[in-house]
Amino acid sequence: MKELKRGRNCQSQVYTETVSYLDLKNKEVFIPKFTWDKNSQNIPEVFKFQELILQSLIRHHLSDANKLQKFFDGMGMNDLNGNDFEILGEKALPEGHIDLLIKDAQPIGISRKIIIEVKTENANVIDVRQLRNYIDEIKSECKAGILIAKHFTKKVLGEAKSNGIACCVYSFKNVNKSSEYSFEELLSKLELVFQ
Repeated sequence: MKELKRGRNCQSQVYTETVSYLDLKNKEVFIPKFTWDKNSQNIPEVFKFQELILQSLIRHHLSDANKLQKFFDGMGMNDLNGNDFEILGEKALPEGHIDLLIKDAQPIGISRKIIIEVKTENANVIDVRQLRNYIDEIKSECKAGILIAKHFTKKVLGEAKSNGIACCVYSFKNVNKSSEYSFEELLSKLELVFQ
């Protein structure tokens, strides 16, 4: 291979050597797995299930317009059309980072927004207040705030209701917490139910 000269008067040269291609036929595709069992972790093949994975699962789930419509209907916002919205990952605000943001895909005038805060474990009152601060910061463009968690106590549900926040429980149908699952497997088992 010839080395090209560097400088102002450098002329381009065409590469004339034989090109070798990387053969990827019949190669196994690496698919990471996730588990809740601390003893089953084997990085980089198996990772502990964590909030970032849950956020990504919910985002992918709600990226389907039909599932998003069902989600809107579940929170009583039947006037919204799932086809008109898109869901984005983390959004930075002065108050912190919103986990997920549903917004008009093609805003006209203002952009309607729905904020989602995700917790892998039980929700608490601090989570409700954090979400309320995000809603207050976005002001009139924010149509709803939703807290998604594994479980809600009566106290948290009461606090959420008084702050105008919807509560949604996530779960995975037919999942053994000591087993390993791919992202696609978890996505197919994800369920979201409003309280």
